Amino acid sequence: MQMFKFLAVFLFLWVASAAAFADDHAQKSMADSLLVEKVWARETFKMAKAGAAYASFSNQSESPIVLVGASVEPEIATMVELHTTKMENGMMRMQELEEGVTIDANESVMFQPGGMHFMLMGLAGPLEAGKNFKLTLHFEDNSSRELTVDIRDMSNRSAN
Repeated sequence: MQMFKFLAVFLFLWVASAAAFADDHAQKSMADSLLVEKVWARETFKMAKAGAAYASFSNQSESPIVLVGASVEPEIATMVELHTTKMENGMMRMQELEEGVTIDANESVMFQPGGMHFMLMGLAGPLEAGKNFKLTLHFEDNSSRELTVDIRDMSNRSAN
């Protein structure tokens, strides 16, 4: 009986320490492995049906992170797409990034005017300078991350 108690205590301690070790060494989600900075959107005019938001991303992990989409509340826009701007036949054109955006291990990516950006489509109203809204990022591993997007006054374009 005493041997049984000893084995039970030993087994309990072994399981508890294994669980603690696993928690300490669990892989972070893609959302938790990404440093996000400089999150902003351009103000829009009153009747605008689309807007754009930007941010800088740094992958803090040893594995690629794949951003597959984003969303906002319906009070802001009906949908968000990941876009890039490309020169085609002498014209700048926007193109949806249907496969998402991969941020390689220990690398950075900028969403900025004239390049990659979040395209807010079906705006419910204008994006007004001085206000903000929530943008949720969605990743390939099904994790997500909510950001606060500050809306900037674009009358001084050098403030980008």
